[in-house]
Amino acid sequence: MATCDHDGCCGRRFAGRHCIEHITESELLAAAQSLRSGEPLDARGATISEAALRRLLDALADKEHEAWLTSLDPDRSAPVITGSVHFDKATFSGFANFAGVTFSAPAYFDGATFQEAACFERCTFSEHADFDGVTFSKLAAFSEAIFKDHAGFQGASFQDTVAFDAVKFRSYVDLENATVDGDANMQGATFQLARQVGPFVVGEHLALDESVFGERVTMEVLASRISAWGAIFAGGVRLSVDKADMEFDCVDFGRSATLSRATRSAFPVTKGRDSRWSNRANRQPRLLTICGAQVASLSISGTNLRDCSLFGAHGVESLIVEPSCEWRHTPRSRLCIDREIIAEERDWHLAKERQFCADHGRRRRFAVNWEDDPAPDRPEEDCDDDPLRPDQLAALYRALRKAGEDNNDQAGASDFYYGEMEMRRRMSIPAGRGRWRAHFDRAVISAYWLLAGYGLRAWRSLATLAAVVLGASLILWQVGFRDSVEPTTFLHAGRVAVASATSLVRPVDDSELNGVGFGIEIALRFTGPVLLTLSALAVRARIKR
Repeated sequence: MATCDHDGCCGRRFAGRHCIEHITESELLAAAQSLRSGEPLDARGATISEAALRRLLDALADKEHEAWLTSLDPDRSAPVITGSVHFDKATFSGFANFAGVTFSAPAYFDGATFQEAACFERCTFSEHADFDGVTFSKLAAFSEAIFKDHAGFQGASFQDTVAFDAVKFRSYVDLENATVDGDANMQGATFQLARQVGPFVVGEHLALDESVFGERVTMEVLASRISAWGAIFAGGVRLSVDKADMEFDCVDFGRSATLSRATRSAFPVTKGRDSRWSNRANRQPRLLTICGAQVASLSISGTNLRDCSLFGAHGVESLIVEPSCEWRHTPRSRLCIDREIIAEERDWHLAKERQFCADHGRRRRFAVNWEDDPAPDRPEEDCDDDPLRPDQLAALYRALRKAGEDNNDQAGASDFYYGEMEMRRRMSIPAGRGRWRAHFDRAVISAYWLLAGYGLRAWRSLATLAAVVLGASLILWQVGFRDSVEPTTFLHAGRVAVASATSLVRPVDDSELNGVGFGIEIALRFTGPVLLTLSALAVRARIKR
């Protein structure tokens, strides 16, 4: 095909003997008549300035139609391009303003370069639109655009921010190997038929807030942060993420959803991004919040849940958390056992310690340091200074415990059961009705914790049994035998105590015991088997699957 006659210009001839940049006024008027009748617009390889693009779009606009639309929306022009558009490998040297343009035929921008900002706001692409391999050096805005057919951004490079907010993708979307150096704003976007989005890279924040996915979609993303407040995945989602901090408040995950760490190693990462994420090397993606989300059909694997806020999520009792996920643990201290906890319990302990310091002007003696592992920074609007109450924490732990048990993960559910009982033990006592019952419940739970670690710590039950047998042996040795019996030894008293503690129905020779000794024997007959059973159950809870 012939190129422009202008010296040094390699652009394709647009009309007459010139490209779109160097076209004369008479040639432009003649070309506009042809373009309105459906002739293709060919500007491949041309270098296009802001003024040249504006002249072209003004020539294509229907003046009467434009005047009518302008009376309704002063910020909108209405050029309609009826034929196919070819801007392949074109260079837009100035601001590329296509706002409000309607592309009635296929639009090709493959390999084009936008050196300044590009605006496709409120554009309508009636047939497929190809932006494969495009380079956007500055802001790329597609806000409120409508893609009625295939939208292709394969290998596109957005070196600044890209805005797809309120965009309607009514067919398939191809973002494979696309890269965004800044933010990718997809708030309120509609993906009607998209089933595969990515893999693509976002250097900063990927915003999917209030977006809607009509079909089950597979999304692979490498990003710094992902938020999806109020997003709807009507058909479910398979979300594979790497590196990102994720916030999924009020998300509806649909019928079946999985959240996992991306296994692909072929994300299109540049050297600049490598240095930006050097501190995140080999780090699991981090889920920060699912408050208010519908998670009954969600399965999570390979994700860091150490700082995840769960309160308010719906269907937690059906949530599947794979063993590859990482929960927060209690601080290393002799004052608390090592177990998995949720972030809300840590916040509760911190608030309680701060309140004690404020009331007494000092830290609690022998207090556990819950600030050893600080939580990540969050936006101020996401911070809540009021921690959950123990009864709310107990309900969360109960739901997680049920989820683990339904998933046949008895060992993993035991830590959640321990957390539930801990919060029940620390619940406040009501002032009115039910006060005495609450006191009784706390006493029973406290005794259960002290003697057996809620039936989950075998060593505590065995240690309690050893202490009970030793104390019973001392009492029997001193005052447990009849006066007529010859003085006995402590070893003999110990044998009687052990025999009583390990036999519930087997007869024991108690003819030499007095009333005190007989009472000790009866107490040991019930206490011993109970503590041994609790130890056996604790061992079974740790090994059962």
